Amino acid sequence: YSTTPLIPEVPFNDFHNWQYHPLPELLASGWGCEVHTEGDLEKAFRAALANVDCFSILNVHLDKLDVSPALKRLAARLAERV
Repeated sequence: YSTTPLIPEVPFNDFHNWQYHPLPELLASGWGCEVHTEGDLEKAFRAALANVDCFSILNVHLDKLDVSPALKRLAARLAERV
């Protein structure tokens, strides 16, 4: 999903901010956590690694322009094909 917003002018590139972290509640199994800061991420990783009885979902919020150079190159190549 991180690649497609970098491909310009395609209407399916707009993603809604889904709430993934409550899914374990809905499934009555697992553990979910919403992450907004680097400090939250560190705590969430520790908690997820300690959670050995079930799955974990970390819902990490990033700036939409926070992409790696490799992902930008991939998106540019994919955009040539669209």
